[in-house]
Amino acid sequence: MGYEFERVDLPEPAATARGRYQACSDLEHLCVHAPPCWEEYQSLAAAYQFHLNIAGMALCRDCMRRTGMTYQAISQPFPAWPFNGIDDWRSADQSRRDAYHEAERAASAQTIAGMVGIPELSEAVTHGGFTVR
Repeated sequence: MGYEFERVDLPEPAATARGRYQACSDLEHLCVHAPPCWEEYQSLAAAYQFHLNIAGMALCRDCMRRTGMTYQAISQPFPAWPFNGIDDWRSADQSRRDAYHEAERAASAQTIAGMVGIPELSEAVTHGGFTVR
C-alpha cells in the first residue's frame, strides 16, 4: 500500500498543468498534446508531491502527532459519483466535471477552517476484527 500526497492549491504553472491533465484524462481518447499532459503535470507538480509506503506513513504520522502538526477531526463524506457511468462522464459539460473535481479535492483535503495543521480523522474503522484509526 502506498500514500501519495499533493498540495490541494498548486502554484502556477503546476495548477494549470493539473487542470489540463484532468481534462485530457476525462476524454475517451488518449492525450494528443506534446509533451503529453501527464508528463508536463508530473514534472511541474513533483516539488509539491510526497510519496510514502505504509511503514513510512506510520512513522510519519507518529512524528507529526508528537510535534503537534495534526489535530483531531471528524471524517467528512466523500462526494457521491453524480454521473451515470463513464459515457455520461465523458459527454458531460466540462463545468460539471470541474465541479466534481473541486468537491473531490475539498473532501480529500479534509481541512477545517480556523485549525492549523493536518486533520487526523478520529472516526475509527473496524475491519476484520481490527480497529484502524
